[in-house]
Amino acid sequence: VTGGNGGLGLEMAMALAEAGATLYCIDLPDTPSPEFNACAAYAEKLGTSFNYVKADVTSQAQMSSVISKIAQQHGRIDACVAAAGILGPTETSALDLSEDDFRKVQNVNTTGVFLTAQAALNGMVKTGSKGSIILIASMSGSIVNRG
Repeated sequence: VTGGNGGLGLEMAMALAEAGATLYCIDLPDTPSPEFNACAAYAEKLGTSFNYVKADVTSQAQMSSVISKIAQQHGRIDACVAAAGILGPTETSALDLSEDDFRKVQNVNTTGVFLTAQAALNGMVKTGSKGSIILIASMSGSIVNRG
């Protein structure tokens, strides 16, 4: 689960843990959040594994390496949830949004999802597993957020 250190990614990871899955939560911070640690302790009580992995979804090399290692360790990839996403600067009007800020949002929310799915698919093909790739999008893609 990318974006698994908090928010929707962590919630989805917890649901999968409650279903008995061995989890790898991939996110950008060097260390997991207190919320992640609490969920990992709960998952341990459930008898499953809840692992944190630092990686950047916008790096093809990092995503390929992380998912390849998971596939090698377990012999397969059953599911991938691409939930990492960012909002961008909320205090800036679209009229004033910089090109760099726009590209950063696009890089995480679009390229990062593609690179995650690509790495997962490669892991599934290499191990011969027929898994599921779940791509999460924000409701902001279909509604206006006023602020």
